[in-house]
Amino acid sequence: MGQMQETEINNTQKKLIHMATASLGLSDGVYRDMLQEQFGVNTCVKLNYQQADRLINDLVKKGFKIKRRRTGTQAGTPVPQRRPQAKNLTYLPSPQQMHVIDHLRKDVTWKVFDGFYRWIEKFLGKKRITNTREAQKVIEALKAIRKRQQTRLDKGTRKAGEEHE
Repeated sequence: MGQMQETEINNTQKKLIHMATASLGLSDGVYRDMLQEQFGVNTCVKLNYQQADRLINDLVKKGFKIKRRRTGTQAGTPVPQRRPQAKNLTYLPSPQQMHVIDHLRKDVTWKVFDGFYRWIEKFLGKKRITNTREAQKVIEALKAIRKRQQTRLDKGTRKAGEEHE
């Protein structure tokens, strides 16, 4: 009764186990027999963290290759987390996000000279984009505005073409 409580299996481990069994072509029966023989359970959900780690290592020895995710980030994607971060931590907009925003801003027709800056202030409630989440919101909104303007332009072009025929 004086044993330390063991850490539960995490979602990443569950995914790796299922990816490994599929990759190695193990049938459900063989997979469950393996769990029963090695750990006395019939589902990986009942494994603890250390048992899941051992199982994954065994599957790697049998030929499963763990593929790492690409480390490069795209616009709007925060830097991948290696360890828990403080809840009040924010990421600044990436140069790629600001580049996309600049191009979209130029694609949109603004009615006044400083229309984009006025729109940002109205849309975000402040004068500038301060984090990746806001940058992504602005990018999506600018795409929608550009699409809406393009649709209106296309409809106007079609109507003018129909009148001349």
